[in-house]
Amino acid sequence: MSDDVVRGVFGLLASEDGPAAQHSWRSVLLVDDDPTILRFVGAVLASAGYEVSFAADGLEAIAAIEAAPPDFLITDWKMPNFDGIELCRWVRQARLPHYVYTILMTARTEVHHMVEAISAGADDFFPKPVRPGELLSRMQAGTRILERERRLLFLSRHDELTELHNRRAFYARGRELWEETAATDTPLSCVMLDLDHFKRVNDELGHAAGDNALAATAAVLRQSSPDYSVAARLGGEEFCVLLPGRRLPEACDWAESLRSTLARAVICCEAGTLSITISAGAALRTPDTRDFEQLLDHADRALFEAKQQGRNRVCCYGPCERD
Repeated sequence: MSDDVVRGVFGLLASEDGPAAQHSWRSVLLVDDDPTILRFVGAVLASAGYEVSFAADGLEAIAAIEAAPPDFLITDWKMPNFDGIELCRWVRQARLPHYVYTILMTARTEVHHMVEAISAGADDFFPKPVRPGELLSRMQAGTRILERERRLLFLSRHDELTELHNRRAFYARGRELWEETAATDTPLSCVMLDLDHFKRVNDELGHAAGDNALAATAAVLRQSSPDYSVAARLGGEEFCVLLPGRRLPEACDWAESLRSTLARAVICCEAGTLSITISAGAALRTPDTRDFEQLLDHADRALFEAKQQGRNRVCCYGPCERD
């Protein structure tokens, strides 16, 4: 299957963003039924480098958020059809891919108004007329909160050392990918791999050298993995990669290329330099493969066979027939 076809099918399953520090935090959805407010506040934000989109009421805002969730939502309170309080509640109940920092602006300035806004899900509340300096200061405060929130989210889903998916996130994404590929009759291959004699590295060179070996392996995995693949460190020296759109011969070729690249690599550590090799097992979902877990089991069996044959090699589960 061509990369273009896979890209069309799995655009929503592309690799997640890296750590929060790589994000610019610049997208803002501004919601108000007053065109003058939209122009004025939009100009203030644009002059500070924010990317601003607009909606005239809550219903328009929902459509925009569903299409492309912003980093920030700034909304008026009183609007026709669907007001700012209702919009705040909707945002907090919606299943969005990331947290949207929400600011509610209004001419209502009583304490009970602020309590109602925060209770509805707003992160901040400020009065009209809008003062540019105050608005931008609140945006800066919101950015700090978003950076920390998304960094914590990233760490909850990724291995801290390698920044690959952790086991829990991998299984969640893997089951999702299983359903997507099954629904579209798209091939799905799995490659399981271990670093050979990893315990010896830790014992002889120290755990810092072992960490360097794991990080180097992860770096090569990220550089060599095809689009829309899912790579994870499952634990210890064990890694796994899902390859949508790749049949077994292609998966084995990819694994062999990875093995060869790592075998040639020289990894620096405090004790000097070290070299590593990997053993890998590849499996393809077939009509007889019961579920995602069984696909992983097949790849793990092929990995075991690679170790039994002497390590530093790739083995396939089942016949590896080429067209």
